[in-house]
Amino acid sequence: MWQNVSYSGLATNNPGTNPSDWHEFCMGLLNGGEYLIDDISVKDVTGGNVELIQNGNFTAGTTAFWQIIGTHRGTVVDDPLAPGNKVLKVSATGETEHMGNHATTSLKSGATFHTISASKNWIRSVVVLEL
Repeated sequence: MWQNVSYSGLATNNPGTNPSDWHEFCMGLLNGGEYLIDDISVKDVTGGNVELIQNGNFTAGTTAFWQIIGTHRGTVVDDPLAPGNKVLKVSATGETEHMGNHATTSLKSGATFHTISASKNWIRSVVVLEL
């Protein structure tokens, strides 16, 4: 069953941390499992609701603009509930972290206030998806 998720908040850099200035959207599982994800969106609310994600709906059937690395693997598949609708299937054998083991894409530009949204569908043994 598909579930919509959304988060809005201020994009800040924590002083004294490394790395401190990324313009990436990164997602991963906190343990092994599989999920489907579609309609990923990161919008710059302060800049006129400009979409910052490239290929967030996977309609071309590819993972273009995405890097899926480490313990995470990804392929574009048909949505089992809506054949013909392309979605990203991510499988993980271990937990995510910020330097690897995740799915990531570069944002078109930075922003100070974001709204992040996506549709997700759990397949097996997933505890938490970290966006």
